[in-house]
Amino acid sequence: MSNIPKITALYYRAAKMCDIAIANQKSILMRYAEENGHNNIAVYVDNGFCSLAIDGRPGLSEIRQGMENGSIGTIIVKDFSRITRGAHPLWAFANEAESRDVALISVNDGQYNSVFGDLLACITLQWIKASGGGMLHTGRQGMKPQKQRGQTKMTNYQKFATELEQLSVKYGVSINAIGGVSIWEDGELESIEYTKDETSGDIYPRTINGEKY
Repeated sequence: MSNIPKITALYYRAAKMCDIAIANQKSILMRYAEENGHNNIAVYVDNGFCSLAIDGRPGLSEIRQGMENGSIGTIIVKDFSRITRGAHPLWAFANEAESRDVALISVNDGQYNSVFGDLLACITLQWIKASGGGMLHTGRQGMKPQKQRGQTKMTNYQKFATELEQLSVKYGVSINAIGGVSIWEDGELESIEYTKDETSGDIYPRTINGEKY
């Protein structure tokens, strides 16, 4: 049996090339790793990569290779949206990590605990924090309450909801969405195309930033 300690992978991602955003994530993750006793650190960066596609990112691909060959034991991100904003791709990645006995930790959201409900709680927590919901206790191990933040996003969300109300009245179309709401960083969402089949009763993104969702 090998005595080589497993790698703690710190993963940074920015949708657009932004060295400041990467440096901010680096500062947060390095401090977290030091304060929580994580050693044998390796850094993986995807600067200028969309949050939707998991495949094709050099940094994340290296991490997945490390999970597969057993060299990585822990993955730490600022929040789970650094991996992906899609609920299903995130769930798949988290289960891939769990199946290989790799801990997946978000500094802002807590640790994924292998139960699907835990991941949904993490995603919900992200949405509540981003929309200014303040503190939330999930009652699950590894999920830490966070202080209120994201005032700009809260304002954008409220404006969006208000305009959506006006559009609903104008066109006679209402939406009932529980979960599935993504709040993007300023400037990160450049384009979006929704499905337009009124016979289905569904509405969801067909493409985001020119990529198939």
